[in-house]
Amino acid sequence: MRRALAAGALLLAGALACGPDRAAQLRAEIKQLKEARMERDAVAKARQEADAAEVASGERKAEVEKARAQAAEREAEVARLQSAFDAEVARNAQLRADVESEQQQIQQRAEAASRLEHQVAEATARGQWARNQADQLARELAIDDPDWAVERRLRALREFLAALAKEYPDDVVLAELALSTRPVAASATGGSDTRTQAAGVAARVRDRFTRVYGLEAKAAPPGP
Repeated sequence: MRRALAAGALLLAGALACGPDRAAQLRAEIKQLKEARMERDAVAKARQEADAAEVASGERKAEVEKARAQAAEREAEVARLQSAFDAEVARNAQLRADVESEQQQIQQRAEAASRLEHQVAEATARGQWARNQADQLARELAIDDPDWAVERRLRALREFLAALAKEYPDDVVLAELALSTRPVAASATGGSDTRTQAAGVAARVRDRFTRVYGLEAKAAPPGP
């Protein structure tokens, strides 16, 4: 480009020597050369700017792709954490349900055990009462009282055994003892043999409740 301008300057100098028309023509050509030079410079600059813009665009695109990849990784991590959280929530819910079920079962077992203990206590108390009643009848029948008193105790023994046989229908021993008192009570003699036999029956009833319920002699509680 410098050589072209130098050549143009030489041409201009030569043109000035040749005459005014040739000088004007050369000036026009020099102007065209300058304009062409400016256009080429502008094109080169535009290309440089375009190249720089393309590079910058590529860099921005790479940054965007990187950001997208990082965002996708974060989303995947968030999804994984959410899945783990949901699984933990479900597991905790199941554990709470299991604990509540176990607590309910424990409560039910405790209530059943309490009811059973109450039933055992009632049965034991009832057995203790029956044992004490039988013991009292055995001791009273061992006393040589008048016939009327013996007959009254025989009747009490018969009614007592009948009630026990009804209350404990599965106890065959009590049923047999209840049957054994019928001829005794029916004799109504009040004799020594009858009284002794009845006292023995009452003693067997006492021993029966003592053995079955593991009872010991206690003060007789009020009757039912």
